[in-house]
Amino acid sequence: MKTKEYLGQIKKINTILVNKQLEILEYKEMATKTTVPTDQERVQTSGTSDTVGNNTSIFVDKENELKEEQRLLTNIRDEIIREMEMLTNPMHYDVLFLKYVDDKTLEYIACEKDYSYVQIKRIHNKALLEFEKLHGSTYLDKEIECRFRSTQ
Repeated sequence: MKTKEYLGQIKKINTILVNKQLEILEYKEMATKTTVPTDQERVQTSGTSDTVGNNTSIFVDKENELKEEQRLLTNIRDEIIREMEMLTNPMHYDVLFLKYVDDKTLEYIACEKDYSYVQIKRIHNKALLEFEKLHGSTYLDKEIECRFRSTQ
């Protein structure tokens, strides 16, 4: 795995975390939704009639499962950010944080920092090299696509 791919995991993790939250809200809505059939009167029923109870049970189980996945993903994301914080050059940290955590383009960063695009690109490349020197042994040349693949 290359340094850009390693840091790029943050964007994917952020997307997954947002989707997990939406999933939890969806299950919560299903659990609290009550409907009454209005098409015709039924004399005999079969199966369970406690739809709210069943949906609530499913919601609680699913919410616990999703929250555990969120915790694992958040830990991975936070670990990568802590590794960024170990950079000695504050500008390197800032550029990597804006690029990979805040998901900003190099053009945007150049404008925000009042630097030229070429300067920011150079700083970005130096920041990647510094990050790689500090942490490359943990992810370089690994045959894994993402460290959080097993949680999906």
